[in-house]
Amino acid sequence: MAPVKADLSTMLVLVLFIVSQLVDLLPVGALSLNGLDLDKNLQEGDKDFLFDTFPDGFVWAAATAAHQVEGAWNEDGKGPSIWDVYSTEPGRIDNHDNAQVACDSYHKYKEDVQMLKQLGVTHYRFSIAWSRVLPDGTNKTVNSLGINYYHKLIAELKANNIEPMVTLYHWDLPQALELKGGWLNEDVVGQFRNYADLIFKEFGADVKYWITINEPWVVSYLGYGVDQMAPGRWGPGTNVYIVTHNLIKAHVAAYKLYNSTYRALSPGGKGQIGITLDIHNDIPKNSSDPADVEAAERGKLFRFGWFAHPILKTGDYPDVMKAQILAKSNQLGQASRLPSFTPQEILENKGSSDFVGLNYYTSIYASPGQLPYDPPSWDNDQDIVRERDPAWTGSGSSWLFSVPTGFREVLNWIKKTYNNIPLYVTENGISDKNGTLRDAHRITYYRQHINQMLKAIKLDGCDVRGFTAWALMDNFEWARGYTERFGLYYVDFTNPNRTRTPKASVQFFANLIRDNGFKRGYSGQAAQATGIVYMENELDILYDQFPDDFVWAAATASYQIEGGWDADGKGPSIWDTWAHNNKIHHNETGDVTCDSYHKYKEDVKLLKSMGVNHYRFSISWSRVMADGTPNTINEKGIQYYNNLIDELLANGIQPMVTLYHWDLPQALEDKGGWLNTSIQDDFVEYSRLCFQRFGDRVKKWITFNEPPIFTILGYEMGYFPPGLVNPGRGGYLTGHNVILAHAKAYRLYERNFKATQKGEVGISINQEWPEPKDALSLADVKTSERGINFYLGWFAHPIFVNGDYPELMKQRVREKSALQGLPQSRLPEFTDDEKKLINGSADFLGSNFYTARLVTDDTASEPVTPNFYNDIGSFNDIDPNWLGAASPWLRVTPFSIRKILNWFKNNFNNIPVYITENGVSDSNGTLYDWHRIHYYRLYLNQVLKAIKLDGCNVKGFTAWSLMDNLEWGSAYDEKFGLHYVNFSDPERPRTAKASALWYKTLIADGGFKPGFTQDGAWGTAVQDIDDFLYGKFPENFTMGLATASYQIEGAWDEDGKGEGIWDKFCHEPGHIQDNSTGDVASDSYHKMDEDVAILRETLTQRYRFSIAWSRVMPNGTYPINQAGIDHYKKFIGKLETAGIIPMVTLYHWDLPQGLQDQGGWLNPKIAEWFRDYAELCFREFGDKVKLWITFNEPWVFTILGYGRGDNAPGLKDLKHNPYNAAHNVIKAHAEAYHVYQEKFKSSQQGEIGITLNCDWFEPRDPISLSDISAAERRLQFWMGWFAHPIVVNGDYPDVMKTYVRNASLEEGLPVSRLPEFTPSEQQRIKGTADFLGLNHYTSNVAYEGVETEAGYFGDQKVANYKDPSWKTPYWPYSDVNPIGIRKTLNWMRKEFGDIPIYITENGVGDPNSTLDDEFRILYYQGYINNVLKAAVLDKVNVKGFTAWSMIDLFEWTSGYSFRLGIYNVNFSDPNRPRTPKASARYFYELAKNSGFVEGTLTDPKVRKGLPFEDEPYLEKFPDNFSFGVSSVGLELESQIQGGDEGENVWAAQVNLSGIVSPETNISTIFSKDVSELKVLKIGHYYFSIAWSRVLPTGRTGDVSQSGINYYMTLIDDLLAANITPVVVINQWDYPSALNGWNDSSMVEEFLYLAKTCFENFGSKIFYWITLSKPENVPWLMQHTDQADIYKIYRNLLSAHARAYRLYQSDFNPSQKGKVGISLAPVFALQENPRDPSHASTADKITDYSLGLFAEPIFGDGDYSETVKEAANLRLIPLTDQERKVIQGSADFLGLEYYGTKRVGRSANVTTSGVWFLEELPAAEGADPKGLRGLLRLLKLRFNNAPVYISGNGVWSFSDDGDDSFRTEFIALHLTEILKAILLDGCDVRGYTYHTFKELRVDKRLSPKV
Repeated sequence: MAPVKADLSTMLVLVLFIVSQLVDLLPVGALSLNGLDLDKNLQEGDKDFLFDTFPDGFVWAAATAAHQVEGAWNEDGKGPSIWDVYSTEPGRIDNHDNAQVACDSYHKYKEDVQMLKQLGVTHYRFSIAWSRVLPDGTNKTVNSLGINYYHKLIAELKANNIEPMVTLYHWDLPQALELKGGWLNEDVVGQFRNYADLIFKEFGADVKYWITINEPWVVSYLGYGVDQMAPGRWGPGTNVYIVTHNLIKAHVAAYKLYNSTYRALSPGGKGQIGITLDIHNDIPKNSSDPADVEAAERGKLFRFGWFAHPILKTGDYPDVMKAQILAKSNQLGQASRLPSFTPQEILENKGSSDFVGLNYYTSIYASPGQLPYDPPSWDNDQDIVRERDPAWTGSGSSWLFSVPTGFREVLNWIKKTYNNIPLYVTENGISDKNGTLRDAHRITYYRQHINQMLKAIKLDGCDVRGFTAWALMDNFEWARGYTERFGLYYVDFTNPNRTRTPKASVQFFANLIRDNGFKRGYSGQAAQATGIVYMENELDILYDQFPDDFVWAAATASYQIEGGWDADGKGPSIWDTWAHNNKIHHNETGDVTCDSYHKYKEDVKLLKSMGVNHYRFSISWSRVMADGTPNTINEKGIQYYNNLIDELLANGIQPMVTLYHWDLPQALEDKGGWLNTSIQDDFVEYSRLCFQRFGDRVKKWITFNEPPIFTILGYEMGYFPPGLVNPGRGGYLTGHNVILAHAKAYRLYERNFKATQKGEVGISINQEWPEPKDALSLADVKTSERGINFYLGWFAHPIFVNGDYPELMKQRVREKSALQGLPQSRLPEFTDDEKKLINGSADFLGSNFYTARLVTDDTASEPVTPNFYNDIGSFNDIDPNWLGAASPWLRVTPFSIRKILNWFKNNFNNIPVYITENGVSDSNGTLYDWHRIHYYRLYLNQVLKAIKLDGCNVKGFTAWSLMDNLEWGSAYDEKFGLHYVNFSDPERPRTAKASALWYKTLIADGGFKPGFTQDGAWGTAVQDIDDFLYGKFPENFTMGLATASYQIEGAWDEDGKGEGIWDKFCHEPGHIQDNSTGDVASDSYHKMDEDVAILRETLTQRYRFSIAWSRVMPNGTYPINQAGIDHYKKFIGKLETAGIIPMVTLYHWDLPQGLQDQGGWLNPKIAEWFRDYAELCFREFGDKVKLWITFNEPWVFTILGYGRGDNAPGLKDLKHNPYNAAHNVIKAHAEAYHVYQEKFKSSQQGEIGITLNCDWFEPRDPISLSDISAAERRLQFWMGWFAHPIVVNGDYPDVMKTYVRNASLEEGLPVSRLPEFTPSEQQRIKGTADFLGLNHYTSNVAYEGVETEAGYFGDQKVANYKDPSWKTPYWPYSDVNPIGIRKTLNWMRKEFGDIPIYITENGVGDPNSTLDDEFRILYYQGYINNVLKAAVLDKVNVKGFTAWSMIDLFEWTSGYSFRLGIYNVNFSDPNRPRTPKASARYFYELAKNSGFVEGTLTDPKVRKGLPFEDEPYLEKFPDNFSFGVSSVGLELESQIQGGDEGENVWAAQVNLSGIVSPETNISTIFSKDVSELKVLKIGHYYFSIAWSRVLPTGRTGDVSQSGINYYMTLIDDLLAANITPVVVINQWDYPSALNGWNDSSMVEEFLYLAKTCFENFGSKIFYWITLSKPENVPWLMQHTDQADIYKIYRNLLSAHARAYRLYQSDFNPSQKGKVGISLAPVFALQENPRDPSHASTADKITDYSLGLFAEPIFGDGDYSETVKEAANLRLIPLTDQERKVIQGSADFLGLEYYGTKRVGRSANVTTSGVWFLEELPAAEGADPKGLRGLLRLLKLRFNNAPVYISGNGVWSFSDDGDDSFRTEFIALHLTEILKAILLDGCDVRGYTYHTFKELRVDKRLSPKV
């Protein structure tokens, strides 16, 4: 343990306790390694991450290009290149940058090579500047100085073991050749061949890899096609093809030359030559759309295949390319613009490359589009529309987005298309604008892309042979100058020296190259990772198991616990001397401490109780050798350890023995101690004694504990005994002796003992994790690594690596010593023999690990003064967010233990590691040490992650410490114990803390299991104990309602029913609280239709009801009552028709009185009677019933009916009756189960279970073993009584048998009152349940005690009470403790395995059956949410929840005084009417959502009310929010008549003739309107196009230019006023000449209208709306035939989607606009908020309204289910292709909102689902809150698609000019929109008031207008 003392206040301990509780509130991952979704929350590029290595010999490279890095543009005879000239032209290069100096690599190439060496690359890809070696591009003028530069560069590379990969042409054509036409001139092909000849001749003997041309596409397209790169020529449809033709010929010429002449002269004659091609990979926008797939393929061939097909495949261009260009050329009246190769050229082209270089950066989506043929261009020739996914991560380059999966895809495409040609990735990287050194984005990019490449190699078989990072350093990025930076190294272009600085990505890339791939976990220095580190968040819990042979231990040390400092011949140690000289805090000593010398057996009991399999303790050297030598062997001391070891082994615990835990015999210290080399041999002799005396039983030995502590603090700093101060020397000298002593002891064991004793010897070294303060700082990373090497590596490196100190440590101490004027290093040296002795001298590493520190390089450390910590040169800090402890050096940093374990794995060859100490301190030793549990939970889970996810070889874990002890210099102020020790009591009593129970749970579970797994509801990492859990139940989970026959049926003596025991019991006065009976009850016998309606309305999936035994067998045995059977058949049939699963209980307490008269459940014959009854039910109802429950709550009717006499049949005998009755019940259950299995199972395929009631019993004190035992015992007596025989072993729980037997014997009985099952009965009972039903309502607190009631309750020796903090409802049986149901479910799994469980009853009652039963909703909310947690988080196999009860009913002895139904029953009314309570609506919402969904009425936040729901909200709208007004269709047209517009069907409908006042001066009107709009300061103006104004007769006629001018005038005026036009292509009107929307021809007509609008106005319009309020079209046009209505809707939907696709393909690339649709959905609300039927109708109406257009467009591409159901056969289904076109066919949703509709049960879905104009509410009917509700619904349903309020207004017939009502209307609605945006997170971007101007019409037209 660390030495430093701290006095932590009680307040800190309290804080730690609180924080420890918070871990249960934090979201943690409920994952297990088997089936673990490790990819959750990962970016797409990181999913399915592959950990593997690249092939041997894989090429790792970095790249540059001559013009980008060399500079020296005109030095030493270099000629100008096209880029030298291009850069001087104004406006060509960003910021007027140029490359005249660039990175100055011409002068700094040696620095560049050192950077490459730092990276560890095997190759360097660079290019030769053509004009540097041939200034005019020809071989007339060879520049020897230029050639010499490249010779020097290549020589420097080879001297550093780096191979050159040389590019001949990287875009820098000599300007002299460009003046002759450049690449447009075919002569350049010959010049390139000559240039290549020179280069091959000069460098061919040293260069193995040649690349002829880099990215020829850039040269042809950007350089000669679109004037974006040098030489800056234009010819996108002509030049590009000519240049490419010549580039290919040039490449082929160079290849042929090399192949014929120079390959043989290359290194080993194995030179390779290829070409580098780039690709922006085309991905099908819709991978399931063949047209998109074809477009993507075409795009790849146009970009990559353009060059690759001639060179790699056919010798000629791709066929699709030739065909496309020919077709486009023909449309221009030309021959193909694509040149042709001659047959000979084709032959020469084919196969002219040994490999292909691939430059990949990004991908793009492709889909087909008809692009114009004129003017011609390479882009348009492809007929492809391209777009990017906005979710893709961008970069510093506008064209570069990170699409890692596209990389793998294109590698596979090349493999498939080009016969898996060898491929080198010759460029890949990402840019930024600022050249940051902390380039985490670049690390992410490289990690994802290189891993995709690894998958392509390893999983797909792609022949990828190398990877090249672009770029080695920031450089001149062509036209972008220095504004975009790709470099691994930063270059300061403002500094004349062009200083290079490594970025964080350098370390990443170096680690990756060193590992030659991706290793799991943290493989780099300072725990840097190359791959994904799964579950890196320390709060994410991995649920999985430790290895089977994992060592679980607790630890102590001799001086800290033994006491007996001078007992039985023990000699003094240095700690005895130190303490007796008052060197320990408070002058304490270890003279007695925990007194384990005398109490070791108690210690072993503590260990056994926890379940550990090992105990780590230390031997006191001076106890077995008083003076430390063999001269004073102390047999009594030896006996003590023999006794301890034997006691451990007797209890199944293995000893793990530390030989030296700091307590050196004082006699040896008097000789110099660890400074004296003789101590090495003393230690060997001591070790020999221990091996001899204990080695036969000890299999794990640790030589030294934490040598850095006692060497530095004892011999250098003087803080520990012996208190010597010798800075910079003492530690090194003593450490040297310790290492040699360890090695000699190891070799002794290896030589003399290992063969016989079979043990292992290791060493325990402590280490804090030095976390780099800035993980992206290379300096901090190096400091971290240095810290580990100096501290841990000081001892571990010699032992585990090479027998010597770390090289870094030796070098640094040597340098520091020299600075201090010393002739030699202060660090001693090992001889060669000593190194051999030391190397490999450990079988395992013990790690004592507690905490971390933040480290940075301490540049200010004193270089002169010798000091161990100055030698390290690290500045240490802590993160203020890290939790503290009582020890000032200790912070809670769970992440750090995983990192150190990975460090061990990667630096010590994954040697076995035992964590030999880990724990946390407090100052008060509290028993309730939740902070310690928090610490252990997180640390141990990190250990599990290191093992399971990272592959670390961790063999065991040891908790420090077993008990509180003497914490060295801090005395007893710091307490680490799992057990509390009372040091003020001479007996030193030990008491288990909560952490001991937690550790016991972990060991028992073998790791981390979800939920509560052990007795007392202990678990290792229970999630969300207090937090509400949002989520859905598993798919097969069902929601149900329940009742029971006697409680609801009534008809007690009708239709042949016999008398039951409850009939008789109720008819006898005094039994029932209100003297009521079940004679009528809820009268369900006659009201089954109403009950089924309730089930249907509440969306109940499963209905649990019981059969009245006496209704089908009046006397309990044959004969049967057919009327009763028919009744149940009829009812079950109605359930089947309603789609409701029947769950039938055979016995719900109502035994036929005829059987009770024969003894009832006390008569053993009843098992046969029950079997016959069950067989009858199975036979009559089993064809439709698949879930059977034999008994409901046998505990209740045996205890209350036969024991206490409270229930029917009213018998009183708690000592015998319950046990005897239950015995018969269990046998009866088994008989029923077997008869079903034998006679019905094979045909009916049903399941049989039993329903047991059980409260939860919480231990009074969660850490009291007696209270835990009492609670466990109560549960076994309660549920285990029945479940244990049925599910486990056919017999009662052992604890029950024991306690009843003991109680019986105490009463003087000769045998137990608990009957026994015979062996054959046990066999018949065992396993007789397919599921268990649980009825749970409440909880109790249990503790060891005696109940006052003798018999069943007294037998248990358990007392219980209700926790006063639990809410007490009206019903006395349901004190509210929701977590109790979760704990009960977990307990059932613990006891009964993974058996399916149904919650068959849960609910709460009240006396008055209030309809607004919020208390019941809160009860269900708490309990059902805990069921969800049990199912989802704890993985309990819960199959369903059943609320008790469906309706108010007869509640047994309470009569009707308590009501539990979610429907009220009026028992004073003979008709027994049912009325829904608020809880009925809540149940409906739960069933509808199948759980708890945020934003719905299952969300507690929503139920509590939305923020500011009824309050004003004063905030600002977002800056980009737009306010506007509208004038749509009719309103605009009513202002202006005249012109040549055609007849309008809408105008004809409303007959405007004579009503409007025509105006003819368009510009005057628009000018006036726009002036008024400017006054309003609006941001946009929303108007629609009149179809007949631009196309008077549709597409068959001409476009009306006057109509176009009409709208263009308006648009121009708006734009001039800085008002954004928002254009609706169509709202309702169309030319009368057209057939109308019930004719599919209208789709093409509309597309023509849309195309006309896009073509004429699109350059000025950014926002388009295809259709406004299409929902109204059928009704406005008076189509009432249902088939016509859905045909119209289908055509409108198709028209919208196709218009959207038209815009995306033909217009968006240039116009960049957005297209949406404006809808006016009905937001329906229920008239009665409690009534599920009202809610269901409202939901259906809203779903119908949204399902017509919004759901297909913004959802899944299809109509909603409600639309399909309502339309039935009248709706023509959408095809798959239509759905693809429709889905996602809008960039935004325009929402028109005017109010809500309140509906009841009978509202018609189809007519209510559309707004009729006459329904639009006036001001007094407005509902602003509904707008917020609708926006929240849209957010939830459509993934928060952008919304613009495209219409919101209020109408009035008043002409008095007072529209204050309108002001209020706007203010209220805008307030709700603001709340939706800022409080609810809805993406609402604008508001449009409808309308701008009043339409002056006669009131008689109001129904239409």
